[in-house]
Amino acid sequence: IFSVKSLFYWQKEKGPRDIWLLAPTQCKSKDMLCYFLPTTPCALLHEDLANVTLYGSTMKEQNYLRQKMNLPSALKTKRIVAINSGLQNKGVEVTDLRTAAQAIIGELMEGWKKHQQESHQKLWSDEDWKAMEQAQKWMVEKSVEDPTGLIRQIYVYLLRPNPHYKSLLKERLSALVPPDFVPTNAVGLAIRGSDKCKKESTCLPFSRYMELATDIAYPSLSLQSPAVRPRLIMTTEDPVVFNESLAFQQNFSFPFQFLVNDQDNMQGSGFPREFRSAGENTIVSTLIAFQLHLSAGQVYLNCCSNSHAVIAQLLRAQCGARRHGNEFAYNTMTSRNTHYGDWYENDLSDSNSSSGSIIPQPVARCLSDEGLPRRFRICCMQSKDQFCSELFVEHYQNNPGLLTKKFGNHGK
Repeated sequence: IFSVKSLFYWQKEKGPRDIWLLAPTQCKSKDMLCYFLPTTPCALLHEDLANVTLYGSTMKEQNYLRQKMNLPSALKTKRIVAINSGLQNKGVEVTDLRTAAQAIIGELMEGWKKHQQESHQKLWSDEDWKAMEQAQKWMVEKSVEDPTGLIRQIYVYLLRPNPHYKSLLKERLSALVPPDFVPTNAVGLAIRGSDKCKKESTCLPFSRYMELATDIAYPSLSLQSPAVRPRLIMTTEDPVVFNESLAFQQNFSFPFQFLVNDQDNMQGSGFPREFRSAGENTIVSTLIAFQLHLSAGQVYLNCCSNSHAVIAQLLRAQCGARRHGNEFAYNTMTSRNTHYGDWYENDLSDSNSSSGSIIPQPVARCLSDEGLPRRFRICCMQSKDQFCSELFVEHYQNNPGLLTKKFGNHGK
């Protein structure tokens, strides 16, 4: 944003270990364009990258990037600059990124308005202009209350499938989702197992997830009739979890009927080098899982998982089926009370209602959040509260081999 340049992820190939493992074999670029739309109409050719200017390879250059959040003036005229990725996991010293972004968008909008006046061509309707101006205003005002709002919109933008995969996803989802599917009668349950449970988070036994579905999710549904059997959208990368679910899938006394992706490859790990031969199937399965959960009225997630955190951000960015019921407004996903069953207030200052409108509970529910009954709580490795500290002690006592693996002999 500060450099006013488009950002690409350049997978510079130095050897076999530098190939992006999740890229499909037939895609020569081996980058995000294999699956997603480009972030900008600016195109890069291999010839452009042959003699590209590199910056950020030294500590001095990295400190400049981190402190100034800009390119040196000598590089600003360069069409292409390759930035070293050494900034990963380092703090960025910037006062207000949103203010800078708002100013840049304001300049763009002024340019569009000038072009519209000079060309006598109406680029957008009056309603569209009003929406853009309101969004630009909210970029700073509302992001103070909802700090991750801007990040959510970036996720939405980056995850637009390219035409091939958009068509493939549509075809797969059409075969999966029944014609009588009703979002408000559907609950999403994303279960992260396998390697995540070794040290990065505690995990619930599958039976506990089923208790969550019956004790928490089911009573919160507003079913029109007791005869309605709602759907439980279950996704997992862990084949062990899926196999445990089969008994419940065939149990007609269970209050939910399952909706699962039978073609999910369930790679059994979140570490790409362990499923490098199934990269394309894993990406497709993940995107289908994302879209299935966007179809649900409420979704329960293990937000210790990066992929589940992305689902939560997409839902909080007002993606998904519930949005079309006009139940959302900007910032309503920032909950003031995490206890289940509470109502959340829409506090938009320009609302027609003086008291604010009442909307149902948020769609995305992270099991790692406080406020859940303890038997359904999941703790991330970075969780600091007393309950999670005790839960991790119990987790390691029940799995002593994990301590030795994580801490070596000190773990004993």
